[in-house]
Order: sequence, then structure tokens, then C-alpha cells
Amino acid sequence: MNRRFPIYVMLCLLMASMIVACNGGSDEPTTVSSSVAVTSFKLGEDDSVLANIDSVYFTIDLDRGLIYNADSLPKGTKITKLLTSLTTPTMTSIKYHVTGGQVMKDTTFNYTSATTDSIDFTGKVQLILVAEDGVTTKTYDVKVNVHKMEADSMYWNQTSRRDLPSYSLSSEQQKTVQMGSKVYCLVKESANYTMSVSDNLYSGEWTKTKFTFPFTPVINSLTAADDYLYILSDAGELYKSNDGTSWSDCGTKMYTLIGGYGNEVLGIVKDGTSYLHDIYPRPAEFTPEQVEDGFPVKGMSQMVTYSSIWNSTPQAMILGGIDASGNMIGDSWGYDGKEWGQISDSPMIPHEGMTLFPYFTHSTDYRWVVTKYSVWIAMGGRTSDGKVSRTVYMSKDGGWHWAKADTLVQLPSYMPAFADAQAVVMSTTLNESGNVSSASAWQTMTDSKLPGWFAVEKSALTRSTTVVTEWECPYVYLFGGVNDSGTLYNNIWRGVINRLTFKPII
Repeated sequence: MNRRFPIYVMLCLLMASMIVACNGGSDEPTTVSSSVAVTSFKLGEDDSVLANIDSVYFTIDLDRGLIYNADSLPKGTKITKLLTSLTTPTMTSIKYHVTGGQVMKDTTFNYTSATTDSIDFTGKVQLILVAEDGVTTKTYDVKVNVHKMEADSMYWNQTSRRDLPSYSLSSEQQKTVQMGSKVYCLVKESANYTMSVSDNLYSGEWTKTKFTFPFTPVINSLTAADDYLYILSDAGELYKSNDGTSWSDCGTKMYTLIGGYGNEVLGIVKDGTSYLHDIYPRPAEFTPEQVEDGFPVKGMSQMVTYSSIWNSTPQAMILGGIDASGNMIGDSWGYDGKEWGQISDSPMIPHEGMTLFPYFTHSTDYRWVVTKYSVWIAMGGRTSDGKVSRTVYMSKDGGWHWAKADTLVQLPSYMPAFADAQAVVMSTTLNESGNVSSASAWQTMTDSKLPGWFAVEKSALTRSTTVVTEWECPYVYLFGGVNDSGTLYNNIWRGVINRLTFKPII
């Protein structure tokens, strides 16, 4: 007869065999988490330190064991007593170790989600994690970066002045333009002229040539197009040169040279009492046309050409000047390759002889995240009372509206008021130890009372430890200018927005 075991008996036997097998084999440890990743980090709210400090964004670099705020906090932020909040998997231990701080010289304490212990981030702060397995560990360096100077100030470095390139100290007039990658500085010295050429303004190295003109030049009319320099004689004849020392007659006259646009030079001719737009070389389809009402016929800023993703052709801008009726204006005018148009809806105070250049500024939101964007800066010039100015203006919308720039962008007290100066923006490669070119020829200037933001760093500032070793920094070089009496300043100043010297974060 067949014997059948009830199903529950079979199940009991199976369970028993499993128990025997387990007891008779080697012990296997239960697998637990070994993750030591920090998944979030932030500072605790404390308006007495900084509004919205709990919204500051922190980067967590798991590979290098770094936790840091890429956008540094404002200069002067107190970081000796800050609360932190972080998120991790379950840990056996979470500890902070602080050494070399202003308050904490050598301190270790445990972290919990409810901790009220503050941390002194002026020293070296390490976050030490021990995973749930009790074996795996990870140490993070935690940095709260604070700017050492006012990041958004326009800093005309304490070593930011040197002489114009010439053969004597008796320089009477000058005009500086950029053609391609080279800068040309024309200086009149008594009966002599010097044309100096440089492709590295930071180094201060110039190739200087003394020469004579076969005509009497109007120095301030020097203009650069893509392939030639242009200048007017005192009789209005237009001349061109590809090296700045050998000049040939173009066979035409102009009243004013506005600026170079591609291979052409834009200007104004005077026909009796009328002022007309003109171009050289004149395109076949072009006919000189009457200038628009309010358009400057002289005294406008240097013309600056720029490209934009919003336009299919390069754009150009001029600012201020004297119109055909003799009125001083504060408007900006733009050129698109075919015609001129008034840009400004909210002009500045009327000026002539202003210095105009494109540059950068930054905005910081409530989370202290910084965004860089392009602006136009205008400075100097003469006002309607005939006095030269030292006020700096800024337009954040392409010359449509102009307003006096923030205090941090205004000129320092050791720079004089001026008109008829030229600005050249040229980038220099910086590295972690400072600039890559020698600055030994730059002269130190002193000031009886330095502004609060004034500071000098021996090397380029950094916002955090990164893999970046070199980056491009756009410096502004300001050439010449004259005082109220029309006397030339024998100066080249070098300036920069501080933040642009900081090592970028990637």
C-alpha cells in the first residue's frame, strides 16, 4: 500500500533541513549600506549673519571630497558661527573637525540632524563620515568662500598707471585705436610723431617708430577699419596706412571720421551748411545723405563695433557729441551696416569727448547665485559748462537707457577727470599664481584716502579649489585724455572688475 505524508509534514521536514544546513555551514554577514555620500548640504538660517544665507547653493564634489559655495559670499560676511544641515544615508558616525579657526583652534564634535553646534569656517573644516558598516569612511573638506574684496568694484589697480609710449615727456596729443589684434598709439611730440604698436598691452611692450607726416594731421581723427588706419589732414583730406607710418592720399575729403566698420570707414562730409553721411571706400549703391536731426557731427565717442546673436550683421554705437545745430547731446546712436538710428530712450546728461566701451557686470539673486552679463560703460567727457568729467555711466540694455553707475564702478580719487580718452579692452591669460606676464613696468600710485573697496591681492583670487589653472580676463586700458585746459595726460591706466580676475568654476 502506498504511504502518503500529509503536506504539512513535508513542509516541516523541509524547514528543519534548512535550519540544519544553515547551522552546519559558514556564517555569512548580513549586507548593510557602505555609502558615504553627502546628498545635500546647506547653512542654517541666520539673518544676523546674512539674509537668505540658508539659500546659498553648495556644490558637492564626491570624487574629490569637497563641499563649497562656488559663488562667494559678500566681503565681510562673518563665518565664525554657522549652523549646517546635511543629508546622508544612515551613518554610524558623522563628525566635524575644525582646526586653525578664529574661534575654534582644534575642535571635534558629533553632528546630528538636531545639532545646535555652530562651526567656525575661518579654519580648516573637515566632515568625517563612517558608514553603516562601521568600516567605510569618507572625509570631506567643507569651505564657505567669502570674497576678500568688493567683487563688483571697477578696480584701477594700484599699479595701474604708466606713461604713453613716446620718445620724450613733451607729448602734446595722442590717439589710440585697435586694428585686428594690434593696438596703435599715435603721439605728437613737438614737431615729431611716434607710432607705437603692441599686441600685448598687459606686458607694456611697444614697437615704437618715429616719423614725419607729409601733411599736417588731425591727431584726434585717427580711426581704424579692418585693413587700414585712416586720418584726416588739417585741410580735411583723407589718408590711409596699413602700418601707421606710411600714408597715402585717398583722394577724398571728410569733415569728421566716425569709425571703422569692416573694411570701410564711416564719416561726415560738410556741403555748405549741410552735413552728410559718407563712406570710404564708397559703395556703388551709396549716395551721401543728410544726417538725422540730433545726430552728432563731431565730438562723439569712439565708435565701437560688436556682434550679437540677435543681429545678422555687426552693430556699431557712438555716444554724445555736438549735433549740426551746435547742441551738445547725450544720446547713443547705432549703425547696422546700412543706416543710423537713435538708440537711447533715456539719454544721459549731454557730453562730448566721452570714452565708450563694452564690458561686463554681474547680478546676484536672493540665493547669492551670480550671473554675468554684458553692459556698456561710458566715462569722462566734457559737459555743457566746458568742464571735464570723471563720472561713470552704465547701460544694461544696449544703450537704450543710461544711468550713473554704482559707486563701486566710479573712478577712484587718484584718477583725474578727463575728456577725449580712448579705451581698449584686451584679454590677458591669468593663472592660479597671478598673471602670466610681468607687470614690473607699471607704476605704483598712492592715494591720501583709499576707498573702502580698495585692496590688492598678490595673485588672482579664487572662489574655490577647482581644476581650472588658466583663464582669460578682460582688462580695460584707458589712454590719454585731457584736462579742462586741453592739456594731455601722459597716462595709460589699467582697470578691471574684480570678479573677472577670480578663478572660474567649472
